Amino acid sequence: MQFTRDELIAASQQPQLKTLQIILKLLEPGWALNVYNQGNSVTIVDGDTRQILINAMQEINRGLVDLSWEVTNAINSATRLQLTEEAKVQKISAYEFVMGIHRMEAEAQFSAMKTASEIGFDLRTYAFSSASVDAFTLFWEEKITDTELIDTIAMEHYDKGMITDMQGNKDFARNIYEKQYHMLSTSVT
Repeated sequence: MQFTRDELIAASQQPQLKTLQIILKLLEPGWALNVYNQGNSVTIVDGDTRQILINAMQEINRGLVDLSWEVTNAINSATRLQLTEEAKVQKISAYEFVMGIHRMEAEAQFSAMKTASEIGFDLRTYAFSSASVDAFTLFWEEKITDTELIDTIAMEHYDKGMITDMQGNKDFARNIYEKQYHMLSTSVT
């Protein structure tokens, strides 16, 4: 069940994976794509280091969904940097910072949902919430716009999203992001 970086890249070129192919073209040069054998897939921006790490210990189609999510996060890394800079000088509120992050994650989830759908996954049995799948269905039925879908997912992330912080503590994502805001806004630059 383990795949290599080259196998992941080759699989991403399947003709039905239109979303993934579009966003891969939007990715700026300088990003490294690697696979590894533990933890969650992740996008890392640290100084000059810009890399996307995909957990290779899953079936490759799930790796493609992760790739879609993480490439979208990589594309949005400039927005994350802007949020960070604005938080440092208190140009935005804690809520605006938190919702900015949730919105970026919602965009990444939207890309992942489209890719999962293009692969043929049943979104109701995948790792997406019922509310997100319901909103996604409304989007495909052209009853809501992509902006409305992303807003719905972002608010769900705000209301219910749980993540683990750097110390291994699980908490609502909004609380962890708000702590990040306060650390940034009180730091000396």
